[in-house]
Amino acid sequence: MEVGRQPDDGGDGAAGGVSILLSVTVLLLGLFITWLGWRDAENEAMAEAESRFAVAVAENRERILSRMVNYEQILRGGVALFGASEAVTRGEWKSFIDGMQVNRLFPGIQGVGWSVLLGPGQMERHHRSVRAEGFPDYAIHPAGDRDPYSSILYLEPFSGANLRAFGYDMYSEAVRRAAMDMARDTGLPSLSGKVVLVQEAEGEYQAGTLMYLPVYVGGVSPSTVAERRAAIRGFVFAPFRMNDLMNGILGREFDLIALRIFDGAEAGKGALMFDSHRGASSGTVRGDFRQVETVEIANHRWTLEFSGTSRFSRTAAGADARFILIAGGLISVLLFVVLQSLARSRLRAIDLARRMTRVVVASEARTRAIVDNVVDALITIDERGIVQWYTPSAERTFGWTAGEVVGRNVSMLMPEPYRSGHDGYVERFRRTGQAKVIGIGREVVGLRKDGTVFPMELGVSEMMVEGKRLFTGIVRDITARRLAEANQKLAASVFHNTSEGIIITDVEGTILAVNPAFTDITGFAADEALGRTPRILKSDHHDHAFYDAMWRAIVESGHWQGEIWNRRKTGEAFLERQTINMIRGDDGRPYRFVAVFSDITEMHRKDERIRHLAFHDALTGLANRSLLMDRIHHALAVAQRERRRMAVLFLDLDGFKVVNDTLGHDIGDQVLRGVASRLQGLLRDTDTVARLGGDEFVILLDNPADPAEVVHVAERVIAIINQPLAFGEHSARVGTSIGIALYPDHGDDGETLLKGADAAMYAAKTGGKNAYRLCAEAAPGGN
Repeated sequence: MEVGRQPDDGGDGAAGGVSILLSVTVLLLGLFITWLGWRDAENEAMAEAESRFAVAVAENRERILSRMVNYEQILRGGVALFGASEAVTRGEWKSFIDGMQVNRLFPGIQGVGWSVLLGPGQMERHHRSVRAEGFPDYAIHPAGDRDPYSSILYLEPFSGANLRAFGYDMYSEAVRRAAMDMARDTGLPSLSGKVVLVQEAEGEYQAGTLMYLPVYVGGVSPSTVAERRAAIRGFVFAPFRMNDLMNGILGREFDLIALRIFDGAEAGKGALMFDSHRGASSGTVRGDFRQVETVEIANHRWTLEFSGTSRFSRTAAGADARFILIAGGLISVLLFVVLQSLARSRLRAIDLARRMTRVVVASEARTRAIVDNVVDALITIDERGIVQWYTPSAERTFGWTAGEVVGRNVSMLMPEPYRSGHDGYVERFRRTGQAKVIGIGREVVGLRKDGTVFPMELGVSEMMVEGKRLFTGIVRDITARRLAEANQKLAASVFHNTSEGIIITDVEGTILAVNPAFTDITGFAADEALGRTPRILKSDHHDHAFYDAMWRAIVESGHWQGEIWNRRKTGEAFLERQTINMIRGDDGRPYRFVAVFSDITEMHRKDERIRHLAFHDALTGLANRSLLMDRIHHALAVAQRERRRMAVLFLDLDGFKVVNDTLGHDIGDQVLRGVASRLQGLLRDTDTVARLGGDEFVILLDNPADPAEVVHVAERVIAIINQPLAFGEHSARVGTSIGIALYPDHGDDGETLLKGADAAMYAAKTGGKNAYRLCAEAAPGGN
């Protein structure tokens, strides 16, 4: 008998060796496949994060550059105001800045100001003039001898910290002086290096910078550096506090992307101007994602250092990669353990097979009955609620091990009030057969070992095994599903509550969905838009080339962004900023188009208002010097081509200073507006009335019949201005002296005609006022 068992032992040993080799091979192969999957998933997650980081950096850089260009345009408007008038008053400057609504439309700017350049010989007269405006303590500071001096005369808003800058000589400080010299010599905007603004109070200082734009005598930039230095009058400028500036441009949220700005082309500690995460705890800003760019703003360089925060780095971590690594490793080890266990147990199983046949059959029947019903976590209890079987999937779901749960009441896995009522429910079912869960299934809540409550689907089945009644519960954790449902509700809430209009179409352009903001902006209700195409909004402001370019960009890049004129249901045209994105299906082909838009008509109108202020007098609304010279040059070109006449009348009000001194500047401003209104009502639409500043006006007559007609117009102007002006309880009366220059009699260019008319006006004023004179001689009846 012993001899007969030898071959069996040798066969069993050989089989065991093969099984061990197979289990090791399976383990190594599983780990290798897991590593490949983890590596691919990790690389994909990192590439996606790098792409998102690059997009965020580009968007922030463009927002900074765009806003600085806006500030430059504000300064150009101020330069145009000084170019239009020999003298801009403090009130006119305030009206101009208030009209642009700088602080509301462009937050982050400290103010917009005017700084005049003075020689040492001009200081005493300058001090007397400013103090006479109501500033008895005014003095240029810091004290000291230098040539030239500069002084901040106007800075709006003229309040708060800006008061400390009144009279400050920016030319006395080297960094500011370098930027001012650059602007003066080039005629272009110039941004200073890092400075501390005089507006800063005691405490934590912010780094500062200033942007300058030069103002030259005559309002036009000369052609050479030497001429520019000789003609410089001063600078329109804007100071910026870097923290306030960046918060105004980018907002105060830097959760994902950190930004540091350095003065110049190198990132050094002393050049640091802005740090979005200054004072943050160590590790908040990570080095995993970093991009450094040098940008040039107004002839000055900044170095922008963008870094990903720890929160951004966490978004780059691939959850799929971690799942692949953990799940693959566990499966590989589990297969190895199972195969090893089978290999080592084989001989014992053979020896015990006969003795355990009946036990194994019963166990297999029970196991088969349970396994046939398993979907996720599986728990089996008896009639008393005592746990009999608790699977590894249940361990992962609840956090308790099988050793901690088997033999205890299943109510330990339930929060109150379900825990207290469970045993009574089981007993009631056993007696009456009435089921609330068994054989039905429902959504309930479970309790993990760490005390957290989670939603789950529970299905319970009843079975009889070896004469005993058992209940098997199949548990599915639906936390992820609930989260997905919450995300869907959030997306729907954003869709319905955002202030931007949203249109979703199919690939044929048929509108499938619109949000309430679409109706608010366009006037079309949802049922009026669904099933139609966005052509219902077409305004006919754009040609076919515009739409061809739009769709070419969408097809090639999947994206288009720009400004477009559309039309409301009422027929009113409006300007919108719109973004269109192509959504691709699982097969990679276009599936949907989503357009998001906002109404920017009002913002567009404000931009038009800024352009209007650049070429019109802020007080009267008349053309300013820039627009007048343009009209004169145009009229001369037409007159020379068609052999026509034109006339320039230079007016200076008589008695206006008395009105200002006796009735005040407010009444004086009303007088100027009244005179402007009378002149506009007197002349033809083809003629031009301009205010050069103070109480000086110019009339451009287009194609008068002869000098007698010009003289007749001058007499009517004198008569209408002589009429009293009433303002509530006050009345005022002024006259005017007029100088007349004719083309081609007195000159063939604008400057010559304007100078000739100016000289004739002074002759009329010297000869007794309230009269007119022709250029180079007194006109008949002119006195």
